[in-house]
Amino acid sequence: MGEAVAGGADELRLKPFLFAYLEPSSPLRHSDTAVRKMLLMADHGLPFVYAPGPIEGASAPVTSAASLVMANAEVLSGLVIAQLRRRGTPFVWGSGSGPLDMKTVVGTYSSPEFMLHCMAMAELAHCHYHLPVWSFAGCSDSKLPDIQAGIESALWILWTALSGANLVHDVGYVESGLTCSLEMVVLGDEMISFVRRLMAGISITPETLALEVIHEVGPGGNYFRVPHTMRNYKKVWYPHLLDRRSYQGWLDVGRPTALDNARQFAREALASHEPVPLPEGVSQALDAVVAEADARAGLKS
Repeated sequence: MGEAVAGGADELRLKPFLFAYLEPSSPLRHSDTAVRKMLLMADHGLPFVYAPGPIEGASAPVTSAASLVMANAEVLSGLVIAQLRRRGTPFVWGSGSGPLDMKTVVGTYSSPEFMLHCMAMAELAHCHYHLPVWSFAGCSDSKLPDIQAGIESALWILWTALSGANLVHDVGYVESGLTCSLEMVVLGDEMISFVRRLMAGISITPETLALEVIHEVGPGGNYFRVPHTMRNYKKVWYPHLLDRRSYQGWLDVGRPTALDNARQFAREALASHEPVPLPEGVSQALDAVVAEADARAGLKS
């Protein structure tokens, strides 16, 4: 189906828009299903991640260092299998491993140990194996888009940006990865924009230093009307969902919260979005693929 949309196998391989997310079965096993999918992707020259998800204290050792050793071995073995099948198969490195909460028997999604594991895997991939990295961000153990979800999601997004991960997923996931919140997807987008501005740093040029402007305005002046402000104020980061009004201004517009804004934005986006239709010939090709699969399964189209 991907080849039909892309215009052929070669076109899809050159510009892939799909990606397989595969996992070994921790500890230290490869399932038949995962290996078959891995070999299929290798045969077509398409990218995939082989990312273990062991739970420290259950399917991995409870200490972070030992869990990292085991996960690293599982990813490496998958890389070797894929390269033996087809040299140069595009491969993305990654692993997500956090401790089992022994009080609740729930695998954590937003623990410091989980974040440290992902940072360590990113350092291994970039510094030792020279491979792109898959990681997490914008996710939470909270059950709702609440204060806990905001704290954990923001920490994840900043931490993952600092790690240099290349392919990041789970934005908007709550309940330890079991539920997706549309409000948190939207708020995650806002936080990602915030963090990207942080990561961009401070530009040092004659225009940004503005030494002549400082000298011109002098002590006790203001910068409201100077041309330098007019040229540059739009380069400041502005939020879409987070509120910066005065208290009275906030009351005047109905006391909206960030969650209210996110929910309204998500509903409007869903209501107004119009996907670009596929060309008629492509749609017919996809229908044929589905019909063939139904026939193999003994289903009536």
